[in-house]
Amino acid sequence: MYKTPAKRKLKQTTRALTHDVQKMKKTIAKQVAKSINNAKEKSALLHDNVANISYNKPYTTIGFAVLTGAVIGFIVSKIND
Repeated sequence: MYKTPAKRKLKQTTRALTHDVQKMKKTIAKQVAKSINNAKEKSALLHDNVANISYNKPYTTIGFAVLTGAVIGFIVSKIND
């Protein structure tokens, strides 16, 4: 079958776009993987910091928990009024 120049050009453009989309897909997957790894590392660090503070300063932790509970209770009581 004889193809017109326009059809050839369309096929070339389609192949080029498909190639570019595949490259972008790989790049995005790499960036997402990096972001997930960074989030995991920061989460582990935060967990370690909280555990360390809780272990080394138990009264501060208890005070913070009581204060947080009081604030939440105050907000809930105001919402229910």
